[in-house]
Amino acid sequence: MSMRHSFLLAFAVLFAFSCNETADLGDGGTRDDFVIPVTCENGVDPSTDVDSAVALTEGQVYEDYLCPRNDKDFYKVVLAPDKSLLHIELRHRAAVTAVDLTYRILKRENGQDVAVTSAPEVDGNQIDAYHFLAPGTYYILVEDQGNDDADGKNTYEITFSSEADKDTNESNNTEAEAKALTGTTTGYISFKDDKDYFKVDAGANDLLRVRLTNENTTPVDLEYRILKPGGEEIAHYGIDDGTRVKAVLERVHHLPGAGTYYVVVTDTKGDESDLNVPYTLEITKVPEPDTNDHGGRNDHPTTAFLLGSFAGTETCANPKTFSVTGYLASHADVDYFQVDAPATFTTEPVIEIDLKFNGAANADLSVSLVLPKTDTTCTKDTCCRVLGEEDCDSVSFWGEDGGTHAISCIGTSFSCIDRGTGFCAECVDNPSASCAAQRGCAGSVSCLPAGHCGYQQFTRSKFEGAPVKTAQPVRGGGPFFLRVSDLASDEYETGVSYTMTVKLCANPDGAREPDNLYFPRLLHYPDRDPEVDGQEYSPNTVLSYLWQSQREEKAIALTIPTGGSWSPWITGTIGYEHDEDHYTFANPCPDAGSVVATSNVCLIEAEFQETGTGCPGAKGGSGLEFHYVLNHGQDMTDFPPVGSSNNGTYGYSASNNKCAMLVRGGGDFKLKVFDIFSNNWSNTCQYQVRFRVGFQGKCPIPPCQASTHDTPLCYGS
Repeated sequence: MSMRHSFLLAFAVLFAFSCNETADLGDGGTRDDFVIPVTCENGVDPSTDVDSAVALTEGQVYEDYLCPRNDKDFYKVVLAPDKSLLHIELRHRAAVTAVDLTYRILKRENGQDVAVTSAPEVDGNQIDAYHFLAPGTYYILVEDQGNDDADGKNTYEITFSSEADKDTNESNNTEAEAKALTGTTTGYISFKDDKDYFKVDAGANDLLRVRLTNENTTPVDLEYRILKPGGEEIAHYGIDDGTRVKAVLERVHHLPGAGTYYVVVTDTKGDESDLNVPYTLEITKVPEPDTNDHGGRNDHPTTAFLLGSFAGTETCANPKTFSVTGYLASHADVDYFQVDAPATFTTEPVIEIDLKFNGAANADLSVSLVLPKTDTTCTKDTCCRVLGEEDCDSVSFWGEDGGTHAISCIGTSFSCIDRGTGFCAECVDNPSASCAAQRGCAGSVSCLPAGHCGYQQFTRSKFEGAPVKTAQPVRGGGPFFLRVSDLASDEYETGVSYTMTVKLCANPDGAREPDNLYFPRLLHYPDRDPEVDGQEYSPNTVLSYLWQSQREEKAIALTIPTGGSWSPWITGTIGYEHDEDHYTFANPCPDAGSVVATSNVCLIEAEFQETGTGCPGAKGGSGLEFHYVLNHGQDMTDFPPVGSSNNGTYGYSASNNKCAMLVRGGGDFKLKVFDIFSNNWSNTCQYQVRFRVGFQGKCPIPPCQASTHDTPLCYGS
């Protein structure tokens, strides 16, 4: 039934013809610049405050206008003692209107009108909301949001009802009212801003499994939060749109220690409710299976589990070896392990990591090497978001448009992004040298125990339970840390342990390393298009970039005799992923700089061997496939990999009649030795390579050219 006071129309007509521009607007407001519009012909209602509020009858529809601007309409409702939910439905009858409907609920206390709650924010002009209130008299104040628009031609409708709350756990809307729960219960998000508190007492080594579900779609976007006493949040989990999917929220969470914790169930935004679709909440305490997390969790470098000490002089034939078993038993679990080591090394170490689950698992294993950046100081993690490596805010991969070449940063840390100058509050409020307020390479955002910032040199990961195995140089001193986690921190394995084996030794190549640039960011997703400074690049671009990665100032200089004898053996090791060894030597060919002539051609022979243990052809080999490229100006010979036998000889000889490189003209030679796919290594299997001038004069007849062998066509074959 719709009702309207009959005198309003006559009142409105009288009002329209008798008011001037600064007239009292009749609803508790005046506006100096307001001109009474002709569209307010239906007048202004008399409910100007709570004392003149229109009493609503439950279930009855009441119509009114919001006009003129700043119009405020008051309604009076009464909640009976057995009814705790006030249900308000408010909508505008016009599909298009300038008015944005809203309301506030007031209660008179000690002669003052106090706002108790308000309407939820909605899109459009249809509001349907429940409010949890104590028995008593309340006033609904209907108005336009901002009080800056009006509609005197189209009415809005308001109606209310009162209901009993179906949620038998109520009232549990505060920490003090929380219901103790270990097991399963059913509840409702019954009203706007409904927060259902449940509490559980946990021991020092307890995990908390929370499962929150409902049986049907609902306007409620279910969410739970785990809080410490006082409201500090430990974790949360929720869905974005309950109208599209049923909620199935289940996770195992770790806790900071023994004590009382609160699980709070609510609507994500607090603006929706549903008395028809209940939720089911189950809380279970689970023993922490990871003994490394007992008596204080190893989730941070300051509480890292100590693996042991590394002197830095151990050889790769007898490396320092550590093995540890742990669990990623809960959501966002992180395990830190510490290795004590000298602050500097005479020979750069190599670390080999073998990380695997001990059973079927779905989590994405990830391991990072965290090193101290000794030119920084810190007292907390937030001040380590920037690590003093300037010129890392490059605008392009190649340093175009005035930007810095990305090479200045990607060799420093796995993570490199511009954080801006205000990276922590201390630096904004009190800039100082110790704050190191530079834009640069971000690290692990962790403050290490010695008061230095920690940065992630590399991160290596695999998907869906696959093992991670890598070897990398250690580009800094100790103590250093290994960080084990799920890659995205969204999966965990409560019932499946992992084992990590770590081997550390001095790089067998010694002072020759590093003789190639290091690309830790390109290692992260080796099976995907790599990303540098937020931009993706094609594999061809990266291959071109990596080819230019040789450091000529570190390349080993060779001398090749011209009398037909072999050069001394050059021995080296491909000791880690993406390791490359670079060499350079002057052109040994006679008359190399002369005018082109068949008599000024020579052939460079190369002989290659493997030596040591664990070589590809040996039993239990590493999978390493030695590959090398000899480059001379535009002439380049790409020698086949050695993977099926212990040694090989490539070049022109009586036995295989194969050209290695036919050379004319001047210019130095460059040699690059590497693994064919840059994904295998061995610290105990070494290569040997040597060269000689094997032929001089006209070209021999190689297998690829049976004729015209004395023409320039064969040069550079």
